[in-house]
Amino acid sequence: MKEETALTVNSVKRNRSQNQPKQSSQEYECKKCGRKHKPHECPAYGKFYVVNVQSKPILGLKGCLELKLTERIDAIECSKISKNELIKQYKDVFIGTGEFPDELYHITLKDNAIPVIHPPRRVPQALQPKLKETLDKLEKEKIVSKVNKPTDWVQSLVIVEKTNGNLR
Repeated sequence: MKEETALTVNSVKRNRSQNQPKQSSQEYECKKCGRKHKPHECPAYGKFYVVNVQSKPILGLKGCLELKLTERIDAIECSKISKNELIKQYKDVFIGTGEFPDELYHITLKDNAIPVIHPPRRVPQALQPKLKETLDKLEKEKIVSKVNKPTDWVQSLVIVEKTNGNLR
């Protein structure tokens, strides 16, 4: 004799929302942003903020590039402009000696700055007449001024002869 067995399967469809915990209407103090709001509703979630603090960064350059948060630009396109065009465009900058209009400029030093006096450098005899001429010209144009009294700060003079024979 043959026995027959029959299986019956009853299936019940489950709703996916049954697997998730119920949302609470209670507000909590968020550890990310410090404000009170419902769970999973943090306005700071998924956002980056740039702050000026001395700490280690969360993401480095490599991580930011991989997440496509920043874009690396390796080439910048610029138009070529000739020296003459540049001088023509900004001619007021290239005329005469640069100076502050009707103002004396005061250099402010740090409070703990220690004055330094450098010894004078030797000037070759052949360059001394050119140096005297150049210094007189600079004094006449009010670029430098003669100092006849002792000062706290003294910088040594470095002379370089240009290819055209003038001194720098």
